[in-house]
Order: sequence, then C-alpha cells, then structure tokens
Amino acid sequence: MLKGDARMDVNKIYNMLDDKSIENRMKGIEEGKKIKDLSVFFQPIGKKGIWDDCARIIASHTDEELRPYLPLALEWFEDANWPGYIIIRDRLRKMNADCIYEEYSKAIRYTYQIQDWLWMYWLSELLTIPGLREKLNAEESRMLDEGIRKSEMEE
Repeated sequence: MLKGDARMDVNKIYNMLDDKSIENRMKGIEEGKKIKDLSVFFQPIGKKGIWDDCARIIASHTDEELRPYLPLALEWFEDANWPGYIIIRDRLRKMNADCIYEEYSKAIRYTYQIQDWLWMYWLSELLTIPGLREKLNAEESRMLDEGIRKSEMEE
C-alpha cells in the first residue's frame, strides 16, 4: 500500500496527465518517472484518458525495473484498442526473451485456459522478440498456435 504522501503525489500526477496542456502532461510524465511503485500506472481505474501517458511512464523504465510488473503489462494485451497498448507492446518487444519468457508463458497458459483467443492473438505480437518463440515448449507452442487460429475464426 502506498503511504498517504505518495498517494497524493500519484493523484497529482494523474491530474497533470489529464490536463489539456501538453506542458503539464509532460511535467506529469517526468514526475511519474520518479514514482517507485509502477503498479499505479497500469491502467488506473476510471482514468482511461491518461493510459497513453501512463504507458509512456512505464516504458521509460529498464527491463529489470519492469520485470516485477510483467503480469500487469501482459494484461494490457487483452485489448489492442486500449490507449497505451502500442507503447507497452513496443517497449516489451525490446526486452530480452530470457527476461519475459516466464511471465509470457503464464499468460499463454492463462489465456488458453479461459479461451480468450483475441488476447492470445495480441500476445503473439511479442513473438518478434528474438528467441522468444524458440523458448516456448511444445505445449506452449501448440496452445499459442491454436489460440491464434481460433482468434482468426472469431473475426
């Protein structure tokens, strides 16, 4: 849980990101980069209008800083129409396959279990990460291929 002062800082940053002024939004992004708990920037509820800028804050961090938040980042792939999706996708595509594989594997298994084929399809956009496809075991590859095939049938 965030301390009271940190929560006020986050709410102030949310307000800056929601401002019509580009200057205030840029200040909000810079202030957001200083927040240690990145979870507050993953699709804040009721604040969809700031998701693009939240994604910019998230994307500014290193692979190691992002690693604990990969499950939240992969949830963004549930709908490619969500603001910030492309920013998060492009940032994750820069990660090393070893860094992302474990959480990616869990996401593949989860989306397969709940049969969310479109989410599976959007997750497949990370296969441009060198070596990620090769790290998948036979079962994960089968699930991913089947999920992609079924997503195409839903369109």
